[in-house]
Formats: sequence, structure tokens, C-alpha cells
Amino acid sequence: MALFNIRAPLYISLEITYECNNYCTGCINELSFSRRRKTPPSNWQKIIDAIADTAAQIRVTGGEPTLHPHINEIAAYLDAKALPFVIFSHGRLPTIHHLLPTLQRATYFWGFLISMHGRTAKTHENFTNVKHSYQQMLDGIAAVRELGLPFFTTTVIRDEVMDEIEAIAELAYSLSAETINFNRYLGLKNGKFVATDEQLRLAIRKVEQLRKDKGYPTYIGNCIPQCFEAYEYPEFQISGLTNCTIDPDGNVRAGHDPKIFGNVLQQSLEEIWCNQAVARYLDEVPATCKDCIYAYTCPGGSRALANKLGLPQDPLITKAIRRSDKKEIVIPRGCIPTLNKFAKIRQENFGCIIYDFNTMYPVAASNSWVEELFNRRQPIEKLTAEHGNTVLEFMAALNDAGLVEFNDSASM
Repeated sequence: MALFNIRAPLYISLEITYECNNYCTGCINELSFSRRRKTPPSNWQKIIDAIADTAAQIRVTGGEPTLHPHINEIAAYLDAKALPFVIFSHGRLPTIHHLLPTLQRATYFWGFLISMHGRTAKTHENFTNVKHSYQQMLDGIAAVRELGLPFFTTTVIRDEVMDEIEAIAELAYSLSAETINFNRYLGLKNGKFVATDEQLRLAIRKVEQLRKDKGYPTYIGNCIPQCFEAYEYPEFQISGLTNCTIDPDGNVRAGHDPKIFGNVLQQSLEEIWCNQAVARYLDEVPATCKDCIYAYTCPGGSRALANKLGLPQDPLITKAIRRSDKKEIVIPRGCIPTLNKFAKIRQENFGCIIYDFNTMYPVAASNSWVEELFNRRQPIEKLTAEHGNTVLEFMAALNDAGLVEFNDSASM
């Protein structure tokens, strides 16, 4: 599968501040350690204006974004621009308290992603290096819940939480977290933080089992290659293709990779995304990954980690997964395929993309019938008769991406 470069990224992380009042030893954001640098005071509005026309979702991060002196104005401005946004935060009171009334008034605020780094104060604070941060995080969640604001949790998979995964999920579920995410640690090797390959596989299986057996909304939240260990609902997002990170100075990067592609205060995001530096970054994907059915999930896995470790590719990558290796899906006869309620279609030079707030799938110009397919709302048998088994293969790919639903024709 060839990787198409879209004209501008869909999912944008705004690192609006370098400051943080947690001191997480396992933090993978190198900017968080640049605490002495002062955040440019007025860049945020110019940056939002520069990305507003192309972004599908904004992740407001940092540092700790709620420490930004203009965080209330930033949140209100994103909302006024009708940009769906999530705030990545440690969730601690009193730090986040001043922002909550603004978020309660917002239409496009989709929730906090709150770091829950353990089930006990000891485990959590071993990671944050701040006393009382565990209880302050729980107090923050209580304040968020009291106002009816949505939130999600995230936990870094590491050696010291292996025995707490179920307990963390139980706590987050009891507090009404919308999703409970467990993330692979992507920092440099550190004995008390790095999970072994065996532990990581076990953690993935636990996360999957908790969702299936107990109904907890537990997911793997960042890039673990499917060839390492299969799991459901992988994010179809790629740094350098669908995702980018913009720092407080306007510099555009691919996720946590320090390589800078350009600056949105000097060029448009579309100009930056079409330059040769981005093309070269995509070309660095291992040949094996380009032939994988998950090429739009993790081509090259975490290249930022590979670069940090001085490796040619993510150490978890093994082999390409073919369609024949993937469990077949059953599409009911007579059903009408429709895009999920958040999905949209955007025209690109190579054809178009189908995307929602979390997922993207490219469609080549040779498949120009795709857009018409969803507009016509025809039963799957009729579509297959017109376009052959290509329709079934396409529907299987969209199903993998979570972009399509199969509705009974009688209910349409």
C-alpha cells in the first residue's frame, strides 16, 4: 500500500506551554523540561487561525496546558472557531479549577484526557514526583464530574503498574470515564518505567479482556504495532501524515519527533505539509510496513522512539499483516453501508479521504465511485453487482477504521 500525503494534517496537537507542575520522570515531551523558557504570550491566536480551516480535532497539550496564562481565552477561541478540542491534563486541583466554567459554556469541548498513573498514591506519585498529586487528580476529576464535563483517562504501561491495570480500569470506570486508555511508554529506557515485551503483550491482552468481559471502555491509546500484538480499535493516525504537533513558537513537528518541518507563523500549514521534508519523512517508513493492511495505523511504528534509540525502525515491528491474516467480517445481506455520524469526505490531489475525529482512510481517484456510493444509500448486493468485490474489500477496510456502519435497509 502506497502512502498518500494529504494536503494538511487532520489531528493537531497544540503544545501551548512549556510549563508543567508535575515532574514525570517518564515524560516523553522534551519541551516539558524546558521550564525556564517563557511561553510566547500571543502566538496562540495566530496559530489557531492558521490551522482552523483544515483541522478535524485539536489536542491542547503542553507542558500542562491549564497553566497557560490565557488558557480560558484559548478554549473560548477554539470553541468560537467550531473546532472540536480535547485538553490533555494532569487534572489536578486547584490548577484546573479556573478553567472549568469556560469549558462548561463551550459547545466543542470534547473532554479532558487526564493522566492517572496508578491506582495508589505511591504508584502515581512515583511517576509524577509530586506529593499529593494523586489526591489532587481525584479531586480534579470530582470537580469535572460535578459540572457534567466529559473526561477520559490515560495510563502509561510500565513495570510498576502491571498488577494495577484492572484496578485502574475499575476506578476510572466507577468515576464515569468515557474511555480508559493505556499507553505504551515511548521514552528512553528507564528501569522502573519500561515494560518488557512480555509485559506489554500481557497488558494489551488485559486491556482487551476487560473490555470484552466487564464492559469497561478500555483501549490501547497510542501506537503499538499490530504485528507485535493484535488488538481492536487501533488509532488510524500517523505523525507526519494525519497528525502534527505545533509548539508555542509555531514550529510544526511530527508528534514527539524533534524534526521541524516549518512554522505556521511564517507559512500556511498546507504549504508546510506539501514540502519535501514531510515527503522524506513518509519515505522513511520501512518497506515491510508499506505492504501492511495497517499502513495507515502505524507505518514504522513510533519513529520518534526509533530515532531516540538510534534504531532504523521501531523495535516492536515484526512483519506486514496481509488481508488474509485478518479475521473476516460478516456483512449482512440487504444492509446499506453508511458513514458513521462523525465521518466526512475531503477532496485531495490523489482522490479523497474519509475521516472523523479519530480516523482517516485514503481513497484513490480511480475509486471515484466511493463518494457516490454513500450518497445513493444502496444495498450492499447492488453495490457489489455494479463494482465487484472491490466494494467488499473497501468496506472491510472502512470497518477496520471504524468509519462505516451497516444498517438494515428496512430501518433506513
